[in-house]
Amino acid sequence: MRREMDENVYGCDSGATADFGSPPREIQAGSPNSEVYGVAQKNEKCGGFHLSPVFCIHNKVCIVEASENSEAVTVGMCNTDDYQLQNHIRRVFDVSEPKGRNLEFVKITEDFCRRSIARMLADAGYRKPFSGSAENDTAEKHEQTSSFMSEENADVPAVNLIDSVIIEALTDNVSDIHFEPCSFADGTKKLLIRFRKDGCLVLYKSTDFSLLEPVIVRIKMLAGLRAEESRRPQDGRFIWKNAGLSADIRVSVIPLWNGESAVLRLLRTAVAHVKLEELGFSETHVRTLHNILSQRNSLVLVAGPTGAGKTTTLAGMVSYLASDGATMCEEASAVAPTGAASRTAAAQSTAAFSTAATHSVAAGRKKIITIEDPVEYRIPGVTQIEVRPGINFDFGDALRHVFRHDPDVLMIGEIRDGKTAATAVRAAVTGHLVLATVHASSASAAVIRLLDMGIEPYLLASVFGAAVAQSLVPAAAGGRTVVAEILSGTEEVRKLIAAKAPVSAFASCMHSQGMVSLREDFDAKKALGIIAGTEVFNG
Repeated sequence: MRREMDENVYGCDSGATADFGSPPREIQAGSPNSEVYGVAQKNEKCGGFHLSPVFCIHNKVCIVEASENSEAVTVGMCNTDDYQLQNHIRRVFDVSEPKGRNLEFVKITEDFCRRSIARMLADAGYRKPFSGSAENDTAEKHEQTSSFMSEENADVPAVNLIDSVIIEALTDNVSDIHFEPCSFADGTKKLLIRFRKDGCLVLYKSTDFSLLEPVIVRIKMLAGLRAEESRRPQDGRFIWKNAGLSADIRVSVIPLWNGESAVLRLLRTAVAHVKLEELGFSETHVRTLHNILSQRNSLVLVAGPTGAGKTTTLAGMVSYLASDGATMCEEASAVAPTGAASRTAAAQSTAAFSTAATHSVAAGRKKIITIEDPVEYRIPGVTQIEVRPGINFDFGDALRHVFRHDPDVLMIGEIRDGKTAATAVRAAVTGHLVLATVHASSASAAVIRLLDMGIEPYLLASVFGAAVAQSLVPAAAGGRTVVAEILSGTEEVRKLIAAKAPVSAFASCMHSQGMVSLREDFDAKKALGIIAGTEVFNG
């Protein structure tokens, strides 16, 4: 018997042939059980007919209808020509004609299947059902919006858990969230949720182990990952917005012996004007940085371990360059010639610069282009490019295309390989100020890192402006403050670069020229009470 359903809602079509000898029927409008049985139901509702969420996602199938007496069930398939899958489902359901049960296959669209699985996951505590026209995957990089703290999801434990954890983490300035399965010696299991805050990993919550799978599946679906894949590591990302907060969240999922572990890196997105003097740099270091940033055709490196605040320092440099351009424009407008025509011109100029003062950062005279992964600080007046590795648009590729945009300053989020390093050096040689980060433990090690990438020593020496190495340490007043050293591109330093000198030679040169090392900066801030007296230098 055919029942009617709204094809516009459920998107079903017909035409394929099932293995029962008759063509699969269409799902038509009017079925009283369409909303109930459009998902794989629990056993008590389907008399034992049940398909797991992972199986449905992987094979693009779902239960469409089941009779009230559990004697018949209709399974929707996106590909009804897959007879092997149909036979497998029959074995799973243990359906045979002598038992009197009837299993029927119908052809459905992927959209209908996806929505049905989403409702099933919501019923099982995985995630919210799809709304009418919402798309789960909205871009190549899987940007998505999460706003599930609503009444309709109040009974979805995994959804509420993830939302509440992210809100708490963003409110408490947490950088990473760890979801980890933990098996104890007494046989008990727990899902541990830990926060990385101020560089330290602390336990936030220990909860029921049964939430591990729905939490991991929910995270995978938000990040555009394969929910059914639990044997291989996966990486993704999504945009999260809720309760007035927003973040670009990077996701990494890895398989363990007792489940899967997920780590969420929280990258806050905000329009900001970052000031170097507010980041914890000493007055001497701030003056040195300002002097370095006034140069052209030079390369400035920022080094440090992951989580050392390198991106924030680069944002401070870019903000300074952008606002400094506006200041210079306003100072130039203050010098006006005499005469009526000149007074008119001066009035027009004053009005123009008054508007520029309202948007001081955006009025700079420098064309500044940044290449980032991702854009963490949105700086008005700065052209900011976000790389997309998923479509092979990386730092090197972006860097090769920006020169036609006539930049004065280039900021590269990270120099990861020799190709990017070579292009950055060439940009500095041709008259650009280039700012970039590298992973290195000290300022001199940052120089050696680029030489190890294959940069010719004489080329690097000719454009080297400075290398800033930094680390974040707990501050006495709470939070963290920066400890830094700056290797300036003096004549002696450039000679060492050209000679490919060892790290020890750079350290001796810094000491002889009065450059403050990481250890010396740490000791000075500890003596001033900026860093707690109990802290020990680990640089």
